[in-house]
Amino acid sequence: MRCSVAVPLLWLGALGFGSPTLSAQRPTHAVRDSAGVTIIENRAPLWKRGDGWRFAENPTRQIGPLTEVRGATRLSDGRILVGQNRALRCFGADGGCGYDPRALGKSEELFVGSPNQLRVLQGDSVGAATVAGPEHIFDERGTFARTIEFWPHKLTEPRNLSRSMLLGDGTRLLSIGPREIVPRPPPGVARPSHGFLRYDPITLRQDTLGWFPGVEYVVEPGGRPFDPSRRPFPLSTMAAAGGDRVYLGNSNGGTFLVFTTGTWQGTPLPRPDPATPMRLRAIVRKPVKFDSVTAADREEWADWARAPLGSLVTPLLTWGFPERTRVQQEFSGKSLPNVSWPTTKPAFAGLVGDRVGNLWIQEYSRRGEPLLYNVIAWDGRWLGTVEVPQGVIVLEIGDDYMLGLWKPRPPVPQVEAPDPMRDMLRTSDDAEFIRVYSLVKRVSPGRR
Repeated sequence: MRCSVAVPLLWLGALGFGSPTLSAQRPTHAVRDSAGVTIIENRAPLWKRGDGWRFAENPTRQIGPLTEVRGATRLSDGRILVGQNRALRCFGADGGCGYDPRALGKSEELFVGSPNQLRVLQGDSVGAATVAGPEHIFDERGTFARTIEFWPHKLTEPRNLSRSMLLGDGTRLLSIGPREIVPRPPPGVARPSHGFLRYDPITLRQDTLGWFPGVEYVVEPGGRPFDPSRRPFPLSTMAAAGGDRVYLGNSNGGTFLVFTTGTWQGTPLPRPDPATPMRLRAIVRKPVKFDSVTAADREEWADWARAPLGSLVTPLLTWGFPERTRVQQEFSGKSLPNVSWPTTKPAFAGLVGDRVGNLWIQEYSRRGEPLLYNVIAWDGRWLGTVEVPQGVIVLEIGDDYMLGLWKPRPPVPQVEAPDPMRDMLRTSDDAEFIRVYSLVKRVSPGRR
């Protein structure tokens, strides 16, 4: 069975950042208050059979072929911005975009890597950045407005920046770790602590959300100091942002901490308030189960870790595609029997926050199986599950749509098909597509 490292924050244990288990209690949820923090205990999903949300089977739109797609977002008028090939590109409903191509063309001079973080800010202005690069702001016409420099070394303590995520107010959510791990963990499985903080690159203000167990590592005997290899199906503490909320969840269980700059009551705002500190407002719990790691799981994980970067296999990690490159580097050349396999998979595979403020919890799935997300409404209630179209990686979810990254697998042959699908189907082996799916809601999250 899994073992988790104790969280290095006293209040975290008091608030129950643990692992609820499946129970046979009646299908309901309970809400209580603990020292000003709302706690929502979910026992079963709200949706009944035949209720719930679903994505349309077929996309309403397809953009491509593209290459090296790292992120996408949709503006209020339906225009879609895509981060790819060290640039920001725009696609309108009629093929045009209303952006000044010369202005948007400046993006090719701005990005060192492909922008994988895109956020709609006030109006239809957009912030775009790489993980550790500056944020570049474009107005609603696509004109470059300004650059906000990002200086991780100006954090209050020397830290090792692990990941970053743009928030809707222009601030960033950072995952940080100590510069070095002293003393070095003994050989075996370890989970060094990582901190999460909201960082304003303009005012340099920092809101520390807390320190939590990080990603599981395998420390090998005789290896270089502080150079452990990643464990397959690792436990980790993940983050997601949507509306004015930030969610943190430890994959050793079904507990999720909810931080916001506003109050817990009422509909979430479109984005956090940059002038207000972010505070813990709620704790959401749902039942979980831990599936065993099978021989088929081990084979599929090894295929995923060693596959070419252009191919799409079951996505197991969050916070951006560069993470997968490190996995491949660590596992290239390793024989499968020497990998440290856990007996069970974590409680979930990833987290996504939608534009409204709901939390989508990705389940693990095997090749050929539907990819399922459990949906937690912005008020903390467990709504139920939604199936994602086959072969699609979720890039963004809005109130009534989903942007997904899709690649034909196996490569789509050149076939005769009725227009307009003929042009969509003619592609190369490394081509990728942005697909837009309608999100059909049969039940509103506001229904009691």
